[in-house]
Amino acid sequence: MARHITSTPVIEIFEDSLMWEGVVETFDVACNPNTKRCYGFAYRDDETLQYATIAETNEVNSPKMAVKTFIASRMQRQI
Repeated sequence: MARHITSTPVIEIFEDSLMWEGVVETFDVACNPNTKRCYGFAYRDDETLQYATIAETNEVNSPKMAVKTFIASRMQRQI
């Protein structure tokens, strides 16, 4: 079970390019002993609306860091 905590607007710019703009939803997670919080947001892959969820870690501890981690992961896949 998850409980919605907040909605946070995030704008991520890298090298003067808009990488992502939207709202990140933050949830407290009660059903997983290894994850206490997660972040979720929508993004477009070509013309298809997709959804991403990122578990909170020591390094990923905010909505903005969740988006940065997601973008970095996608960029690494393209290399």
